[in-house]
Amino acid sequence: MWSFLRTHSVSSLLISLWLYEHSLFLAYLLLFIGSFIGHALVGLQSYNSTELEHAQPAVSLTSYVSSPLFWLQSVRNWQAGFLSTGLLAAFSIFFRERGSPVSKGLEQSNEETGEEGKE
Repeated sequence: MWSFLRTHSVSSLLISLWLYEHSLFLAYLLLFIGSFIGHALVGLQSYNSTELEHAQPAVSLTSYVSSPLFWLQSVRNWQAGFLSTGLLAAFSIFFRERGSPVSKGLEQSNEETGEEGKE
């Protein structure tokens, strides 16, 4: 351990610690950015394909990303994601699943949500 500390500067250790402490956020941020870019690229290809079928000119990525259609599709995707996550959270308060590590015990009341002592 001491050899590790001798070979690395304090700033690199602090950066490593910060990355470790925020790794979940960074993983989700990378997933979000990746999915957003993927949505933009695939949506652009689909949009341009439809435009060319109707003898219309193809648009640039910048034009597509600034269009209302792109943002409408994005909001619909996010809405569906938030709805499913919200339902999962709400259902986990009121419903039980025997043997599930994420479910409350069958004997616990709804008011005990988030409290320790689950069996």
